[in-house]
Amino acid sequence: MANKLKKEHIRPTTLILVIVILGILVYGAVNMFDVFSLTGSAINLSEAKEIIKLDIKDNDYIGLNDKQIIKVNRDGIKAYDLDGYEVWSDTLSVNNYVVKQREPYIAVGSKEEGKKISLFNTKGKVIDITLDNPVIYFSVNEKGGISVIQKLNSGNMVAAYDVNGKYLGGMISYTSNEGYPTSVELSADNKLLLVTYVKTDEPILTSSIRAIAMEEVEGKEGEGVKYGILERGNLIYEVEFIRDNIWVSIGDQKMTWYDMNGNEIKSIANINSIFRPYLYKQSKYGNGFFPIVSSDYPESSIIKRKDKLTFWNAQGTKDFETELQMAANYLYTDERGVVIGSNNQFIGYNKMGSQTFAYKSTVDVNKVFYLSEMRKGIAVSKENVILLTPKRMVK
Repeated sequence: MANKLKKEHIRPTTLILVIVILGILVYGAVNMFDVFSLTGSAINLSEAKEIIKLDIKDNDYIGLNDKQIIKVNRDGIKAYDLDGYEVWSDTLSVNNYVVKQREPYIAVGSKEEGKKISLFNTKGKVIDITLDNPVIYFSVNEKGGISVIQKLNSGNMVAAYDVNGKYLGGMISYTSNEGYPTSVELSADNKLLLVTYVKTDEPILTSSIRAIAMEEVEGKEGEGVKYGILERGNLIYEVEFIRDNIWVSIGDQKMTWYDMNGNEIKSIANINSIFRPYLYKQSKYGNGFFPIVSSDYPESSIIKRKDKLTFWNAQGTKDFETELQMAANYLYTDERGVVIGSNNQFIGYNKMGSQTFAYKSTVDVNKVFYLSEMRKGIAVSKENVILLTPKRMVK
């Protein structure tokens, strides 16, 4: 019997069937998870339906604001629910607009040194703030506070306003002394304004930060410049408040954590952030949440670059880190976690570093948002906004 079994051969039809089945399994795995492999209880999202039709000529900005989809263009702003029904709208007249978001507020201004900033929330327009001088940079905080850099004849003015348009404080600086202002951020309690400057006429590139105390809630006048920080050889291009009492400066050579009095907590060299970090909403719980996508070779092409995702906390230590399987070309961060995109494939992580979803688009998608509490996503292409829903659970 044994000799007879040794002489038998697998039938050709059986072999072909096995090869076909294996091919289907491999093809499905490659197509579904080319770049990202799901783990734990993460879900696979798929395209459910078109929510909003877009016109490429309008050059729309699409954002997510507390379960509302925001569409901004030169003619106006509209908010939609997740079924695509309009919730509210307002008119704009801005040819070259800039949008800044910090949930639940949206600020819209002009790239062409306009003098007006329009502020909106989930109910519609809050206020128009009209300034005396052209605005070259502005930001918004989670209380609706607006911080601006205004252009003067021989220098600049930085200023802050509350959600009602009340002037909180600021200062005038001259290019010959401070250099050029590059960014400005107002703390969530409207009490501290941070301004970054760069000087190019020094023997070595020099960056500085000015911390300006705003008015107290009781109406007392601000204290002016509370403290200053000077760094040589490090181009500081961003400051972010990651907790109510902690902020971070991000430069091309190092990243530094400070308390609200300017005391250094920690400094780490050569972070090499790929994206300009921006929190759409600050985490109110835990030990601070500041995600960074970085690379040891940031100047490499995206095809060759090796990226990693790191979650830093308020003490400047790592809570989570993972190597990305491909270089990222999209990053979205809020208080719940992050969305990473690469080659039309997207994956989400929560604040603990656990994967929440994966999605591979069938069209050219440039943005993806994830609503973790609803287990749904929003994908944005040039032509439409698409609702994403769970396809299946991954055990």
